[in-house]
Amino acid sequence: MSQMGEIPTSTTDWVEILNRQELGVVTATVQRVQSVLGNDRSSLQDLAKALQHDPATTAKVLKVANSPAYMTGPEPVTSIVRASSLMGLDTIRNICVTSRLLEVLLAESDIHERIRERLLTRIAASLHAAVLARQMMKGADVIVREGVFIAALLDGIGECAFWSSRLPEVLTLDATMNEPGADPEAAVRALIGGSFRDLSRALVSSWGLSSALEPANDDAGSATEFALVVRLSNEIAEAVASEGWQSSAVRRRLGDIAEILGVETDETAIRLNAWSKTAEELASCYGVGALARRMVYRPFEEAARRRALAGGGPPRALGTIANPPRQARALREMSSQAKEGAGAFVLIQMLAEGIHEGLGMERVVAALLTPDRKVLQMRFALGEGNATWGAAFRFELAGPRGTLQECLIDHRCLHIDAKTMRVPKTPVPTALMRFATAQDFLLGPIMIGERCIGAIYCDRSPSATAIEPEDLAAFTVMIQHLGTLLGSLQRAAS
Repeated sequence: MSQMGEIPTSTTDWVEILNRQELGVVTATVQRVQSVLGNDRSSLQDLAKALQHDPATTAKVLKVANSPAYMTGPEPVTSIVRASSLMGLDTIRNICVTSRLLEVLLAESDIHERIRERLLTRIAASLHAAVLARQMMKGADVIVREGVFIAALLDGIGECAFWSSRLPEVLTLDATMNEPGADPEAAVRALIGGSFRDLSRALVSSWGLSSALEPANDDAGSATEFALVVRLSNEIAEAVASEGWQSSAVRRRLGDIAEILGVETDETAIRLNAWSKTAEELASCYGVGALARRMVYRPFEEAARRRALAGGGPPRALGTIANPPRQARALREMSSQAKEGAGAFVLIQMLAEGIHEGLGMERVVAALLTPDRKVLQMRFALGEGNATWGAAFRFELAGPRGTLQECLIDHRCLHIDAKTMRVPKTPVPTALMRFATAQDFLLGPIMIGERCIGAIYCDRSPSATAIEPEDLAAFTVMIQHLGTLLGSLQRAAS
């Protein structure tokens, strides 16, 4: 029974309870932004003023605006007014709403672990679907692209809000859905008086965002394509989260997406994979890197989570044993993506994943040098808690020569042993030692031709598992392979 003795019997009841219990701050943010967007006389300064009392959202908007998913030029965007002029008010609205939703839905820490897994997977699929939908409509104008983004994102908001609510009915539904032979859709309808999608539409309507679920014009053909893209993106995201890219559900939908894009099916699969990487990075920019690991089903990690849940201990994102077949597959996939024209950052992400899954490294950081080459700072990371690493993984390179300079200047792959925390004649910086929590770690240069642009760091510090010489050998091979591919891309572009 819900709070104050209420027994919700319809989606209307659930909307009232969810909005009162946890989603009120979402409504407030939406109303502030909508008050500006809905007024034809509003200016960019009005939007900035509407957000001035919400510095956390403002900071998140600027971080996302400077991400590869939205970046509009070589110069960083440093103000809401500038971001709005470059990206449009609809884009800013979407970032604000997305940021606030993620914060609210992930705020509770006392959710049952099994429910939390359901919640994280569903939120991840919703954000993944939104990015896929936006990319599928890349040829449309910005209003349509942002419209389909928010529509795809909000398509799953009902289910997300339900699992995050901590109401007694949540555990009841979870238990029912876990019963042998259960019909999940029927169980949902019996409990909330409709489908999760019905609950999504009712929630969105209560926030005054119903218009966001429809195309900006009245053309029937556009409306049909808009709805199709929203549906397909959610189906793909849900299938990939539960079964991976090789699932039959994904293969069945490739033809439909290929028709929308006007390309061959094989090309469609390549694009979807690339867009998936964009979605994972966007999750990190929103400060919820844990979602990135749930966007694509990875059997190795899923097995680890299930074992942890069964034993009652905290789930670990990854085992700590090297997986040579996964290492080899990572190298093949990187070569294939490079031939298809993938950019440097996509290849770096793929390398990080190969190290994470193939070498059994629990934490992996891809860090880049600033343009003046005076600072090495985190650009992308994998591992539990990665959203909090940015401030710690930022190192000034001025001063005495040390481990970082040996990697970045001498272009060496290094294994730093926790017993000594040093390599020959080269001390480890105190800040780097602190980040490693006094455990073994590996460090390797990211090379483009003869020029080093950054470094890959990895460790097993959460489990305090040692790194062996054979791990360094495999790591070196992977780092060198990335350098070869990036060098080839540079020569092809020159």
